[in-house]
Amino acid sequence: MKVITANEDSLREFSLSTIEQVESISEFPNILVLGIANGGLPLAEMIFECYKGRSKFVKLASVRCSRPSTKKKNSGPLSKLFSTIIKLSPVYLLNLMRITEHYILSRTRDKNREYIEIGKIDYSDFDLILIVDDAVDSGYSLKFVADSVEEKAPRAKIYKSVFVTTQDNPIYKADFSYLSGVLVRFPWSADAK
Repeated sequence: MKVITANEDSLREFSLSTIEQVESISEFPNILVLGIANGGLPLAEMIFECYKGRSKFVKLASVRCSRPSTKKKNSGPLSKLFSTIIKLSPVYLLNLMRITEHYILSRTRDKNREYIEIGKIDYSDFDLILIVDDAVDSGYSLKFVADSVEEKAPRAKIYKSVFVTTQDNPIYKADFSYLSGVLVRFPWSADAK
């Protein structure tokens, strides 16, 4: 599997492409751009900034939905060791580690997720809820968020947009995926150089 690095141009193109996809459906007066933290939030912020001039009522909010293993990887003594290894490793080794991690997680497909709403969100105010994430691997996180939002906002149109779908057969797909079949290193990724 190939690892690519996202840059400002590709992130902006993703944002504008997402808006074009949504506007092709219909024009919605009240829009919530909902980023799935951590990786989806910077993308949601970019889309929100693009939308501000196009819509009278657009809000930005975020939720956290991640595998339990993500918390272990990002905190504690192992995270300091991992951080040191990343700083000292060449890009080809980082790519190999990223591919290995993806392969392991793809084979296990853990559907358990930790879900947290960040701040109070009144979903009833919105006609369109645009859920944004950086990547769909298994699809479990996106499905969990979409199902939760649909339950809280039954009258809203829910549209899901991701920068990349890494697998051919996730259990749940976004409405729009900018890329597919690759792994992406984002500027905010732990292994970004």
